[in-house]
Amino acid sequence: MIIIYDFDGTLTPYSLPQYEIIKKCGYDDNKLTERIKSKISENS
Repeated sequence: MIIIYDFDGTLTPYSLPQYEIIKKCGYDDNKLTERIKSKISENS
């Protein structure tokens, strides 16, 4: 699996990936952002 993230906004106008798989896993933008922040703080 390859995941491409557009950090500088040149490929997409959205700040987060807009993939159906994310929605099918039960995440929306806010829930995904909170999960990412949680994982980052666990590793800090």
